[in-house]
Amino acid sequence: MDLSLDEKIQLLQKTELFSQLSREELAVVARNSQIVQYQKGTAVFGEDDSSRELYIVKEGEVLITRRLEDDDIYIAQYVSGDCFGELDLIEDLPRKETAVTIKDTVLLVFPKRGLTFSDVLEEYPEVSARLLYRLITIVSNRVRRTHQLIKERSPWIEHLRKQMFKDKLTGLYSRDFLQDDFPSLLTEYGDHTSLLLIKPDNFKELNDAFGHEAGDKILILISIFIQSILRAYDIAIRYHGDEFAVVLPGTDSRTAVAMAREIGEAIYEMNIGEITDSEDNSVFVSIGIATFPDHAVNSDELIDAAYGRMMRARERGGNRIVVMR
Repeated sequence: MDLSLDEKIQLLQKTELFSQLSREELAVVARNSQIVQYQKGTAVFGEDDSSRELYIVKEGEVLITRRLEDDDIYIAQYVSGDCFGELDLIEDLPRKETAVTIKDTVLLVFPKRGLTFSDVLEEYPEVSARLLYRLITIVSNRVRRTHQLIKERSPWIEHLRKQMFKDKLTGLYSRDFLQDDFPSLLTEYGDHTSLLLIKPDNFKELNDAFGHEAGDKILILISIFIQSILRAYDIAIRYHGDEFAVVLPGTDSRTAVAMAREIGEAIYEMNIGEITDSEDNSVFVSIGIATFPDHAVNSDELIDAAYGRMMRARERGGNRIVVMR
């Protein structure tokens, strides 16, 4: 099957990349393109194939997948009139995806076999320059639209982020958040950011006396009471075992101390009687506080400083707050 020059031009005009070219310029692209027919279930390209062409679907459907460990991950599906592979024209890198037809399919391929985009560029520099400019414009617009979508969907993005770093027991952020996300976020939080490290002084005794199930319930309760004190933009983290961390963006040491006192009092006043079958038990905590940039130049130093102060509080008998001065 082949198409006339006019039919190829009409197909090219329907795509975003070629829509603003003149008829003469489209004729150059059309003459350097070819029509290829694929039966259902045929690979258009596979992983590690060279990426030098773009494709326009005249008829049929094409499924794009990527292999991830033992699974094929769905990437995209293209139908009549769709164009894919635009960036492949200039990247010329091994492909990471596989394209397979899921119906009998007819594709326009540019450039045609035996040519590269560099060949077309050398022979038709003005047309190629227009295509490159148009391609850069399209990619830039897509990036802007993506950024706008992220901005509009920031609560949704935040939910996804929390799911990625979620601690399974408490539902708080996990320690991975401090290692992976916190370093880049720290400088975006404002003039000051304070970090609290919190450790229950008598958790081991309670856990030993009433069992691991009771211990887990106490940790869940602690996480709930910590969150009850925090503002909407503060971040609670299960740091390690029975240790918790709290990130307080835009918060100086004085405000951080006041919030640490509230957290300590809230945890002390927790009713764990239903967990321990005893009204005589309370949870005491040691809290260490450090503030960026007053006490640290980066996230690792801030964590180390707050952790050190938490351990200092425990060494002094626990049930207290120690803050860097």
